[in-house]
Amino acid sequence: MESRPALVLAIATGLFYTAIVGSIPLSVKVHSFDFLGGILIPTGTILFSFSYLATDVINELRGRSEAFKIVLIGLAMRAFLALITIFSLDGEALNGVSNAVFWNDENEAAFEFVIGSSQLVIVGGIFGFAASSFVDVAIYSYLKKVHEERNMLWLRNNLSTMVAQIVGTVVFVSIAFAYRMPFSAVVPLIIGQILFKCLFAIIDTPLLYFARNIATKRGVFDFSG
Repeated sequence: MESRPALVLAIATGLFYTAIVGSIPLSVKVHSFDFLGGILIPTGTILFSFSYLATDVINELRGRSEAFKIVLIGLAMRAFLALITIFSLDGEALNGVSNAVFWNDENEAAFEFVIGSSQLVIVGGIFGFAASSFVDVAIYSYLKKVHEERNMLWLRNNLSTMVAQIVGTVVFVSIAFAYRMPFSAVVPLIIGQILFKCLFAIIDTPLLYFARNIATKRGVFDFSG
């Protein structure tokens, strides 16, 4: 009887960790979406947006405490990844540690361009992730309690995600990109990410309903509750 909700929770948890870790190196690459007016969106932002869907699924099925626990574990994972990244870049400065003989200057330059650029992405990501995730879980939980027994799943999903996205984006971009981009590029980057994330919040609402319906054995297209 518990196999179905357990499976949905496992998928949501896996999606959450994939999103928060995989989005870090992918955030170095920024695309201009011409069909959206030329807004700038890092590839990592697209992947990271799925983390909000994942925490909302966990919050809906298991409650605020479980969602907060997942966020705290994710925060610890990102901090651990930051330490490993520092070692990968500067480990050869330690006694008894050196680069492999086949690792040439060209490899090092390419590696530092991607991984080195992602150091502030990691730092900005930690603070942006912490701020946005806790805001998302807190607002979602509050609205879930206030709107108990009412058909407001769509509202708590969209409102919590949109507010959290705005908070997280401002913090993340300010730390990760402001140092290496002109102000004229940073502002469109912030606006572009916010617009995309708000759009994603609307798009992922049916996915949240589907996940809840599968876990609770409702009709797949039941949009009540």
